[in-house]
Order: sequence, then C-alpha cells, then structure tokens
Amino acid sequence: AGKNFVSTIEAKDDKYAIFGTQWHPEKCQFEWGLSEDGTPYEATSHSVHAVTTSQHLANTLVSYARQSTHKFKTPAAEQAALFKNYEPFTHSASKPEFEQTYY
Repeated sequence: AGKNFVSTIEAKDDKYAIFGTQWHPEKCQFEWGLSEDGTPYEATSHSVHAVTTSQHLANTLVSYARQSTHKFKTPAAEQAALFKNYEPFTHSASKPEFEQTYY
C-alpha cells in the first residue's frame, strides 16, 4: 500500500465556499493526445469513474459560484477581465498545446 496523502480539501464551515485540489479535475475529460513516439502526454485516466468524478466536482463548484452576488460594475469591466483577451504562450514545442500561460 502507498502512503496516505490529501488531494482535495473543503472548508468545514458552510459559511465559506472554499475548495482546493492538488490535481486537475478537468484533465480526464479534456486532455488527450500522444507524443510523437505514441506514448500519452500524461498518465491520465479517462474511465467512466474518472469522468463522472470530474463532472460532479465541476457541477458542485458551479453551483456555489452561482450563489455569489459579486458582479462587475459594468459590462465593459467584465469584458476587460476575460482571459480570452490575452494571447496564450506555449512554453515549448515539445510539450502539449494545453500547457500554456496567459500574460
């Protein structure tokens, strides 16, 4: 057996919608691909269980986000804050396209 570790956290108090993961829940649904030699970019499970878990977490986070009353002051301020306004920078041609940084 391996060592115990914490991969996901949630605030004890329902007053705070605080969650944290030490993993990327979206990977199993959206990241596919093989290196030039045919090996997968990463050892990511695409099983029904992995996708169902990922979707459940996404639905939970969206449910909490929809309860927020925080809003931008104007539609223009909201549009200016969107990440699509920035060009993604791919770190290396040898790495998958999904490894990007937005500046």
